[in-house]
Amino acid sequence: MLAPGAAGRVLSRALSLSHGLGSVVVERVWPVPLGRVGAAPRLRGDVVSVRKSLGRNKLLPQGLAVYPSPENLRLFQQEKELAQQGKLEEPQTQSGQKTLEFLRRCRLQVGMKNNVSWELTPDIVARHFLKNLGVFVPPHALRLPPEPITRWGHFWCDVTVNGLDTVRVPMAVVQFLHPKTKRFRHWQQQQ
Repeated sequence: MLAPGAAGRVLSRALSLSHGLGSVVVERVWPVPLGRVGAAPRLRGDVVSVRKSLGRNKLLPQGLAVYPSPENLRLFQQEKELAQQGKLEEPQTQSGQKTLEFLRRCRLQVGMKNNVSWELTPDIVARHFLKNLGVFVPPHALRLPPEPITRWGHFWCDVTVNGLDTVRVPMAVVQFLHPKTKRFRHWQQQQ
């Protein structure tokens, strides 16, 4: 049997050690540092020593590290020499590659009104990329055909991703329809 008041202390301690239903426990805020504390981060191709479990469970499966075999060391040495000479081309990031694949499959539809004169600009196309496809494309990364687009029809635009790779996206300039009108016409076609 507990002394008077002891049950409250035990209960409060138990409550403070448990997590609430809506709480989240953050294990690590920053990525695992591969350099020593206070030292500059290591470069790609440097040999580092880590715990076996970290290398086996985290770094190797995600492709963040490779074993220091003679072939790998030779490969990274050649890469460092090319980088020092300035001849190494930068690889596209994983998110950049996925963006390129997504844009290759997409078709952009730009709605323009018929009661005013207009000319299609990179700003308008960038806005429609975000609105229709959900991809933010800065206007300086877009290249439209050299002749000005002032009529409806099928055109193309080149999108440069991270300043490295370019993909050509087909673009249809159509008459602007309000969303309610679009839904009504779609409903009519279904009937």
